[in-house]
Amino acid sequence: MNLEVKVLSTVEVSVDERKVSFGDRKQPLAAALLALEPGVVRRETLTTSLWDEEKDPDKARPLLDTCVKGIRKGLDDAVPGAGKLLMTHRSLGYQLKVHTENVDYHRFRQLSAAAKAAVSFSSEEAVELGGRALAEWGPSRAGLRGPIPFGGYSPYSMRAWTGKLRDEYRRTLLGHLLARLKCGLLDDLAPELDRLALDEDGAVDEELARHRMVVHYRMGDKTAAVNAFEHLRQAMEVALKTSPSARTLDLLERIMKNDRTLRLVRNEQPAASSGRPGGAPGQTGDPRHRTGRAPEGAGGEPADQDPGPDQDTGLGEVRRRGVFGDTHVTGAHARVIQLGGSHATYNEAPEPS
Repeated sequence: MNLEVKVLSTVEVSVDERKVSFGDRKQPLAAALLALEPGVVRRETLTTSLWDEEKDPDKARPLLDTCVKGIRKGLDDAVPGAGKLLMTHRSLGYQLKVHTENVDYHRFRQLSAAAKAAVSFSSEEAVELGGRALAEWGPSRAGLRGPIPFGGYSPYSMRAWTGKLRDEYRRTLLGHLLARLKCGLLDDLAPELDRLALDEDGAVDEELARHRMVVHYRMGDKTAAVNAFEHLRQAMEVALKTSPSARTLDLLERIMKNDRTLRLVRNEQPAASSGRPGGAPGQTGDPRHRTGRAPEGAGGEPADQDPGPDQDTGLGEVRRRGVFGDTHVTGAHARVIQLGGSHATYNEAPEPS
């Protein structure tokens, strides 16, 4: 029997693609908690999470027994014999026999970890994996910490689980946004960052604010970059009674000084052979040149490095050689260009206004 459990955008249990019906609201939540933990879940963990208001363990115990019976009945009603998928471990607790790949939360965590690891060698792959991870939460346009898990309903006693899942969503989303920033996908990124900064959590999130500042600066709008900082500063003063960190202030100073290294982004090499040793056609020997990654500083921006001399190709473009590899800039407002049939992302943003 194939058991599948969803706990993120909704709480849903199915056996062999047959949806399980439950008798009350606590039963699907108990099934969700059992699916979140791949091993045995102690009885005390379940009673505390589901009936925190019931301080007497002697009274909570029969409530849990009734809940477990209801889950088994729902499984058996869906597919006869499926009730045995919920195992009892005497004196310990219960275990739901479900493969982690059949639980949306565990798929989300695996994809999120893979996206984080991919950033070190391919921002493009990190974008793809991060997008798949976030898709496990459903298609809704949620805020920085995502939608409320468990289908939007969970008792106050489950606040620790709710907070944990939403914090994981935030970390994954910020990593996904940073990977997109590294790829130079700014046109769609800027309005999304602005939207996220409007909710209560996003308004005081410094990492999100730094992403906003860098994106607007790279798009040539210095005023919007400074406004992003001011939005953060005011929100932090009102909500947290504190001020932005030294890291955020340092980024603001670099923007105010028109730090040109904030505007440089390496792109993938063209598909045609580069004529250099150490790699396949279209690659260079340095792994940084293959991945499109630039050295990083605060907020995901490239570190302060000398980009090297410029060469005028005579074709209305400039080829810059240096720590970023070959950077091709076509005009003052270069955004996306095509080189040898391969996609090249932002190289140098317009001069800030």
